[in-house]
Amino acid sequence: MLSSLAARRRRAQLPTNRLMSSLSHPFDQAISTRPVSPGIRRGTISPDFLIGSAPNGGYVATIALDAARRELEPLGRFPDPISLSGVFLNVAKPNKDVDVHLEHLRIGGRYAVLSVRILQDSTPIFHTLTTFGDYTHEHGPSFPTVAHGPLLPPRHECVRNYMNTRARTPADDYIELYDHPDDHKAPDAGAVAGAAKGDTMETRSWMGFAETATGTGTGAPKRKSDPITYAFWSDVYPPPPAGRFPAQDHWFPTMDFHVQFRAPAKGHWLRCRSYTRFLHNGRYESDNELWDESGTMVCLARCVCVSSCAFASVMGLGLHWTVFGCGGNRQMCLVVPFSKNAKAARQ
Repeated sequence: MLSSLAARRRRAQLPTNRLMSSLSHPFDQAISTRPVSPGIRRGTISPDFLIGSAPNGGYVATIALDAARRELEPLGRFPDPISLSGVFLNVAKPNKDVDVHLEHLRIGGRYAVLSVRILQDSTPIFHTLTTFGDYTHEHGPSFPTVAHGPLLPPRHECVRNYMNTRARTPADDYIELYDHPDDHKAPDAGAVAGAAKGDTMETRSWMGFAETATGTGTGAPKRKSDPITYAFWSDVYPPPPAGRFPAQDHWFPTMDFHVQFRAPAKGHWLRCRSYTRFLHNGRYESDNELWDESGTMVCLARCVCVSSCAFASVMGLGLHWTVFGCGGNRQMCLVVPFSKNAKAARQ
């Protein structure tokens, strides 16, 4: 027992270059951090996960989660994430370093609780409380109130979708999302009217890491979706309301993020069910269930999001996007302050 603990501690203290060399998958490289001082780790925001000019929120949360796991590794007792509850404070800039500040709030017999703050140039980006434990030490009754997860055809019968519906991203080479054919529909006025009458907005999908560099949607992926990745998968998908509005007209940023990690996944692919019941004044919840191939629910998550007319801050310069024209003549335009199109946007 003591020798095993000592071995784990030695692994946790390996030089940074040896740790980095073991991160062969691009996703692990994108979320990796290195220690710079006690309680502080440093990483870089990858450009692979941009939605417009902002990195995907689930990706940012996974950086915090992975840093917390590495912070706890020397203790040798809390390998598994249990929960995460965080808030997004500012937009991170890609290709720039972030510092992850970790504070031990409680180290108990079964669970450890950490405060994790991500800062970029001293600007707070994301703040979360996260709990870690050990799934193998959890015992008690288990009974699902839902008989099964989302019913999906085989992946090759589903429709390929993407994290960013406006443009492809480098991450599309190694993550794959497949919609249920019945859920992959072009938005129309009838859909919005149906939502106003109380219809639940829902999407069902397959998700996982691609088996090849470009992905084919068949066979086993090269990287398994372990619990650390659940935070990413829980926020990677376009939220259900996105199917009710033209994608070029609206953005759907996540404000708050809450994740419950239940079990490691069996198999490689995850089935996801996302649904929204209440869209009010542009704000809504996106409830997400992740199920593994054996039919076990492995993760629950809730994203509190806001739907707004398309505009995005561009590198903090006051530039933003807007839609000009109407009907089939609408175009996305970049509005520059004090320019002619800025005056037109105000009108």
